[in-house]
Amino acid sequence: MSLKVGTPLYLSPEQADGIFYDEKVDIFSIGLILFELCHKFSTNHEKLLGFANVRNGILPAQLVKEMPYEASIIKKLTQKMPGDRPSAKEILKLEEYGTWKKCICDATP
Repeated sequence: MSLKVGTPLYLSPEQADGIFYDEKVDIFSIGLILFELCHKFSTNHEKLLGFANVRNGILPAQLVKEMPYEASIIKKLTQKMPGDRPSAKEILKLEEYGTWKKCICDATP
């Protein structure tokens, strides 16, 4: 365990609180990165507010409407409690992931 190692914006709650953590910190960060890839930010301030909302379980309504599979995955990856986040293997088994992957593959020429 290393305390507060990493980019502050992407730290999991347990890292930010300086308590014991495991590989689930990476799952949290992946959730934030997926959010960043799916939602357009006009300013850095908007990004900071968006990340704060995601940390509190709140996603933009437009994202939920237009990208429901991604939004569902983001919510699961960014759960406050590490035990509530899926492992990497569990992510691959999520129904939302399978549907999302199929949609992407079907859209590829």
